[in-house]
This record gives sequence, structure tokens and C-alpha cells, in this order.
Amino acid sequence: MKTILITRAPGQQLTSLLLGRVSLDFIPLIETVPSETSWQDRKLLEAIPLRRFSWVVFTSENGARWASVLLQSLSLEIPADTNIVSQGPTTAAAVKHHFGRHSFLPPHFLGEHVAEFLCSNMAPDDEALLLVAGKTRGVIRETLESKQLKISQVSVYNTQSRILTSDELSQLSFHVENSVIVCFSPSAVETLQKYFPGRLPSVRFISIGPVTSEAIRKVGGTLISEALEQTEVGVAKVIHDTFSEEC
Repeated sequence: MKTILITRAPGQQLTSLLLGRVSLDFIPLIETVPSETSWQDRKLLEAIPLRRFSWVVFTSENGARWASVLLQSLSLEIPADTNIVSQGPTTAAAVKHHFGRHSFLPPHFLGEHVAEFLCSNMAPDDEALLLVAGKTRGVIRETLESKQLKISQVSVYNTQSRILTSDELSQLSFHVENSVIVCFSPSAVETLQKYFPGRLPSVRFISIGPVTSEAIRKVGGTLISEALEQTEVGVAKVIHDTFSEEC
């Protein structure tokens, strides 16, 4: 039975969908922490009524979770008539859980698809609020700005490499040599490179999507499969399909 390393905490969907088909091992490589939101960001949220924004955009499950924490700390709520857009069904489920709200869900789950949806639906006077990780100018913000649509961005969380235990490092070293490794973000790939510089060209990878795939290529890894749907179910499907002959 093929051994697969999953570089995140165990997920119920992955485990149930692949039970008995492949051997799964889980070693989370990254963790999310609340962003030390800059003074300018806090001033924006505190001084400008959230009703100014016609659209609020979430790009990840973690973004929804940490945005909820940040807004609660400021005693703020997203107005009931504000449109919410989620990038992917996992993000939409997190928005429903943390905010009790349904959201618009573009049919495809990449940033450019969310940007296209917003460009097609925002009125000229609308303004969008993007709640994301870090301060990077992503494709959504760049696209809207190129169309001269108004968008503000607030960092609500950051990702960082986990400090691995000696046992985890030993297990990870084994998997680098012997297993297929599944990565869910560029940060996971960067963490592998940090711990095992120069050893990744010999590793076979499965990726959740194009951005993570590009990070794998940059470190010289061998990409054998990429999920068509950027969700846990999509990853389970691509693992199953990739190793169906061995399952």
C-alpha cells in the first residue's frame, strides 16, 4: 500500500475517503497566528463604518476564522446587507460557521476567478474589503485596481513554519526519502525546503492547486498530480485517482 504524507492536521474527509486505499501519515508543517494588524489597518476598521464596503472578500478558511476574532475584538460586525464573497466551498463553510452568513461562491476557486466575479458584479461606486493573510498584493487586489475598482486590504492572520519535534523531524526525513508528499500551500513547501535544503528534487509531490504547484517546481520537486478542485475532497480525489491501480 502506497504511503502518503499529508502536510497538515488530519482531516475527516481525507481519512474517510481514502480509508483502506492508501496509508496516510499526517505532519502539519505550518500554523496560522493572528496578524499583528498594523496601526493603519486598525484605524481603517475602527474609523470607517463597515457599511462603507459593499463587498467583503474571504480567500481562505483561516481568513474567515481570524477575521471573526479581529472584528469581535473591535466590537464590529459585517452589516447584514453587505455582500460576502468566498474563494472556494471550504472558505464559504467557514464564513457560515463564524459569521452565520451565506456568501457568493464563484464556480471556480482561484484568485483570478474571484477577481473576475467581483469585476462583473461591482458597481463603479462599490468598494470591496479583502481580509487575507499578510500584506502581499495578490491577484484579486491587483485585478480590481487595474480596473479602477475600489478595494481595501486588511491582514488578519499570518502563516509560519511549525517548530517540529525531533520525532516529527525523523518521520519527515523518512517521508522525504520514501513517500509521496501532499502540500496544501506554498508555505508548506517552503517549510520542507527550510528543513531539507537540497533534498526536495528527489521528492514526488501532489499539490492542492496551481500556486502550490509553482512553489514545488521552484524547489525542484517532481509534481505528479494537482487537484482539480482546491478542497480537501479534491485532494482526496486526486490521491485516489493517482494511485488507483495500487489501491
